[in-house]
Amino acid sequence: MKMQTALIAIAAASLWGGAAQAQQAQEGEEAEELPEALAEGERVDAPVELGTGVDSGVTRIERQDVELRSPGSGDVNELLKILPTAQFDRNQGIATRDSIQDIRPAEISISGGHYYENNFTVDGIDVNSRLDVTNDNPQNLFELAGPSAQALWVDSELVESLTVLDSNVSAEYGNFTGGTVEVKTRDPRRVLGVTATLSHTNDGLSHYKISRAARDAFEDAGEELPQSPEFDKWRYGATIDLPVTEDAALLLGYNRSEAWVVHYSGANYGSKARQFRSISDNFLVKGLYDIAPDTKLTGQFVYSPYSSTSSTPVAVNSTVDTHGGGITAKLGLEHDGDISWKLSGGYSHSDTGREAEQFHYSIDSSTGAGDFCDSSNCSTGGIGDFDQSQNSYILDASFDTFVGSALQLRGGVDYEHIDAANTRPEEARMYSRAQVDPDIVCVGDQGLACETGSYALTQYNVYPEHDIEVSLDSVGAWAEALLEVDALTLRGGVRYDYESFLGNHVFAPRLAASYRVPGSDVEISLGANRYYGRSMVTYAIREQVPDWTLWRRTGTASGGSIVYSDDDWYLYRVSSATGYSDSDLATPYSDELTAAVSGKVLGGTARLKGILRNGENQFARSPQQSEEVDNGDGTTTTRRFYEMTNAGTVRYRGVSLEWTRSFGKHALSLSANYSKTKRSNPDYTANADHWLYEEEPVLYEGKAYTTFEIRDLNQALNFASPILANATWSSRWLDDRLSTNLSVHYRGSFDRIEDTGINQTVDGVRYDVFELAHYPDSVDVDLNVQAEVVRSRYGTLVLDARVINLLDSVPATDYVSTNDPYQLGRSAWVGAKFRF
Repeated sequence: MKMQTALIAIAAASLWGGAAQAQQAQEGEEAEELPEALAEGERVDAPVELGTGVDSGVTRIERQDVELRSPGSGDVNELLKILPTAQFDRNQGIATRDSIQDIRPAEISISGGHYYENNFTVDGIDVNSRLDVTNDNPQNLFELAGPSAQALWVDSELVESLTVLDSNVSAEYGNFTGGTVEVKTRDPRRVLGVTATLSHTNDGLSHYKISRAARDAFEDAGEELPQSPEFDKWRYGATIDLPVTEDAALLLGYNRSEAWVVHYSGANYGSKARQFRSISDNFLVKGLYDIAPDTKLTGQFVYSPYSSTSSTPVAVNSTVDTHGGGITAKLGLEHDGDISWKLSGGYSHSDTGREAEQFHYSIDSSTGAGDFCDSSNCSTGGIGDFDQSQNSYILDASFDTFVGSALQLRGGVDYEHIDAANTRPEEARMYSRAQVDPDIVCVGDQGLACETGSYALTQYNVYPEHDIEVSLDSVGAWAEALLEVDALTLRGGVRYDYESFLGNHVFAPRLAASYRVPGSDVEISLGANRYYGRSMVTYAIREQVPDWTLWRRTGTASGGSIVYSDDDWYLYRVSSATGYSDSDLATPYSDELTAAVSGKVLGGTARLKGILRNGENQFARSPQQSEEVDNGDGTTTTRRFYEMTNAGTVRYRGVSLEWTRSFGKHALSLSANYSKTKRSNPDYTANADHWLYEEEPVLYEGKAYTTFEIRDLNQALNFASPILANATWSSRWLDDRLSTNLSVHYRGSFDRIEDTGINQTVDGVRYDVFELAHYPDSVDVDLNVQAEVVRSRYGTLVLDARVINLLDSVPATDYVSTNDPYQLGRSAWVGAKFRF
């Protein structure tokens, strides 16, 4: 009801504002349209610009569409849902408190690649994380949850354009086996300008949905539905365009996103409400200076910190403050002429550490110190601090020239030095095994480990301090020639890459050709390309984690008392952290064949494209191995470890059709994709079914298979829906005072062969029983409305509403969870924007 009231209020204000302005104009009152608003209001450009010919894999999204289609969260990755080759997490829309609180950008798979195998850049600066991005649990004792595939990101208010390359990628781009996403921040304008934005959403503007399957589970168990999530989200910011001189301009920008979510402790801890928060800031300083008409100097600085608090529901004093985001800086010089060239130097830093209590205690609840819960033992404390960072120092240079009028030559070199560090500044301890006795005497101050006349904790695990550093150098060079002869265009290139971490020299050929059909604008293109990925340093860091130790003690009987002292502790066991050894790993790569046809259809641009990719040597994890290590004192330590392997594979086959057109005040874009994606493992921390490993026997439809054969039959589960269809319609109304965008996204159903958890023995052989599981389709409809209610010489005031899931559908009809049963139905962001 609150959401409907807010939307009605915005609509009424919009219509009233438009009517009032029209009345003023009729009465001759002074009302001046701002030049910027007039320029933007002349037409609505096509939502995307489709590359053609040898650039058939290029799609661009410009500033106008960024403003019209961005969600209320400001996440520009969501704009890529319009791309038929971009796949998103199937779990989007599941309303867990953690997912609502997470305001980092959405993860994306492009052309079948893993979500962490894209190459994201911000103004040409590498912002990809080489640290572990698979852990999403901030309470994990050993791994951090701060890193995402993008080490840092910027808000949509600061973005000028996005360029996505999903196939037929030029030799200029490397270090990916998925796709490349270039984010370009907004350049400063040469006239004074100010913008300010504010938007808000909360649980009152959201409608929760529960799938029939989840509702049935509660009814069968005779349980009531839990409390739905309560949250508040705010997003606000401002930009200032400053013309410094006739040849120089400066842009200052700031944006903040906040999420405040109410979490609850476990039932044994009183189900108490606790509010946690996530905050993402963006500071941007960007300058342009025209040294000469054909030479430009650019400089920028982006500070993009992220932090999030959380706690386990089964402990007190266990808050963890997780960090993310970081810094980028760049200085660049570019020249346009007979030989055009670019030089730049950049730096990026990401901080993905955490702060938490150093010691954790599990205390018997019958004692005074441990009577704060209803369990036999009550827990207090945390999992220890961690510092983790990645620093990159980047240099690159490129040139572009023509030989005659038909041959274009391009090339460049790039260098990147990366330092990654993982530090536990102080050892973390977890105390347990309470001995309760009124005769206990504690020697010295032992904190919560011992209380005279009550209890003593007799065991603790030690996770020792460490300072691990890993460095690598990455060198790349590329050359490319493009020849145009009449209707034929040929592009040939090669890219060389070397990374000191893996020590592999790799060469990636890139070949593309296009032909323009005589007498038409139809272009047919073909491409054969290889793309090499980059190394991950996660396993190198894990390999250096020191051993964990377990200590115990017993009390000493003395005069009717049981005395416990810190001197009583003795080493009981040593366990090696689970390491990840690398053994002469090859660099992952993907071979691609692609074909496309593009041209004018129904007044717009259409593109039909097919992509075939085979990903080889993908990173995967071996089954866990162990060995006994002689300590030299008559004892042994069991060392558990994995080996990183190149056993992973990816198979992608996709066909997409796109069409886009501007109709003056309206613009429409349609796309559809049919694909088959098969991955041997969901990420590099999972095993790959491979002939190197023992195959498990499987029974499916009464027939015997192996897990390897089942994998070859299966569609990948996530980031891999076989059918996608998208439509987006942008419009301006009422003399350009009202702007709307309606976007529809369809994800088709599919079936997978999956383990039922049942075992069956046939002819003496024990089989895992597999059956066909059905995953239903879904439709998402989003609506953005922006209404100018004031337009004068003093500026323009715009009211804004952005509605997600307009039809209030259930995102996942098969989702069942008794802990977090809710999904987000219709929800909205409401806000305002002022421009001068």
